[in-house]
Amino acid sequence: NNINLIDATCPVVSRLQNKIRDKYMELNQRGGMVLIFGKTDHPEVKALVGQTGGETIVVREAGELGGLDLSRPVALFSQTTMKTGDFDSFLDKLRTEMSEQGADPSTMLEVQNSICGQVSSRDTWLRKFANEHDAVLFISGQESSNGKALFQVCREVNPFSYFISRPEEIEDIDLSGMASIGISGATSTPGWLIRDVEAYLKNRLG
Repeated sequence: NNINLIDATCPVVSRLQNKIRDKYMELNQRGGMVLIFGKTDHPEVKALVGQTGGETIVVREAGELGGLDLSRPVALFSQTTMKTGDFDSFLDKLRTEMSEQGADPSTMLEVQNSICGQVSSRDTWLRKFANEHDAVLFISGQESSNGKALFQVCREVNPFSYFISRPEEIEDIDLSGMASIGISGATSTPGWLIRDVEAYLKNRLG
């Protein structure tokens, strides 16, 4: 139909899709299972599950492990935008649950820490950044899972952190007495939007 199709899928996610598909085909022949640590309703996770014909199991909380048969080979992956600390905590509980079901995690569990490095490294950087400013304007789409998670990192360090999606939303924020204002965003926040917020803020502050 003379259509120019551009695949803008993140290459990190594309590689993860291939890994999950290949691992599922391998473990399926051995009676094993693939687990994805992530959010069931997240678009990325839905696409990952689709690589296995809907057979992959998505888990978010350790409490969900009790109903699974973990006495067989298991491969654990993660949604790319999950927090590293949460993944590590979940992994510890998975190992414990497998042991309680009679499986040896050292031989029957394969771990693929597929959290994006761009996301995991931002956690530490954001904490330092938010602590250095009186207030933080965090720019992200309202539906961005990554944006919501990173914004919470800012709020944990600096209570004067504000979530915005458009420059005009600055008008609803009381910035009086703030000598230093930091601007940041999610991994998917475009540079032009950050620059627009910066220009709008400078114009408001005079």
